[in-house]
Amino acid sequence: MKRLFKGGEIATEDSPKLTRVDVLVEDGKIVQVAPGIAAGEGTEVVDCTGKVILPALFDVHVHAREPGQEQKENILTCSEAAINGGVVGFVMMPNTAPAIDTAGVVKTVLESARKCRIPLYTSGAITKGREGKELAAIGAMKPPVP
Repeated sequence: MKRLFKGGEIATEDSPKLTRVDVLVEDGKIVQVAPGIAAGEGTEVVDCTGKVILPALFDVHVHAREPGQEQKENILTCSEAAINGGVVGFVMMPNTAPAIDTAGVVKTVLESARKCRIPLYTSGAITKGREGKELAAIGAMKPPVP
């Protein structure tokens, strides 16, 4: 499948300003970036006029509210918001209630993450309850390698 993103702007190493270009993607890979690319037969054209074209973004510092404050946000709604912002995956911080400080809480979070359309990872708290008094069982929080 070919998709041509027409008239968008990108950041380059050569210019402090955005540059207007077309981006041709074939089978999920960028094959050409240049102004004025012609759309071949069977190519889907996406008008990007007035838009900035970015690579996929991965957020390594997300404060989701699950577990403990799902009335504010859950992992699924957090992931959908991320997708709408151009994020294709993220790492959750352990400042939840309860804190992500045991293998059981990690397992619960990762089970909820299975419902998401993007990959989700979690960081574990270094201390129990994030209180800074006693180390959490960090090694036990790492899921087994399949």
